[in-house]
Amino acid sequence: MSLYLDLRGAADRLAAELSLFYAGHLVCRAGCSDCCAHDLSVFEVEADQVRRALSRMPDEIMDEIIRAARAARSAALGGKEAPCPLLVHDLCAIYGDRPIICRTQGLPLLYETATGELEVDCCPLNFSRASAAADLMKDRLVPLDALNERLVRANLAFCRRAGISRAKSGRRLPMSRIILGL
Repeated sequence: MSLYLDLRGAADRLAAELSLFYAGHLVCRAGCSDCCAHDLSVFEVEADQVRRALSRMPDEIMDEIIRAARAARSAALGGKEAPCPLLVHDLCAIYGDRPIICRTQGLPLLYETATGELEVDCCPLNFSRASAAADLMKDRLVPLDALNERLVRANLAFCRRAGISRAKSGRRLPMSRIILGL
């Protein structure tokens, strides 16, 4: 778990640094949930953190989360998207324990495409095409592939300690399934 908590701390420090650097562009705020428009899936190590956070949730909030998880699961079975079931009144119910990808949303993300090209993805609410081209700096981007590599290592270590088979260690669990205990 320490590998994951170290990664989470590093992601938070990076997000804080980049949020300060790009403060003039960021419109992210409490209530903005455009990036939470799907039933996100996570590795076992993050699912464990979600379960821990949910175990501390007040009953009335948990009831809302369960209803949203059922709706998200039903939508997924019908081939449709649903918002993250952890959104309660457009706020993340587990904000302090949210997954790594949620900690970097809204910031400019650098990643390698399937063809090996580097690409930058930005929230269109935060960065218009013109501002992105003019103001994004190569050394001021979230290195998504590097974060994901660390997440995979943390997940493998967690799965080994938890006795989760290597075959299952790479699976991703949708939030709705974690919440509903499926």
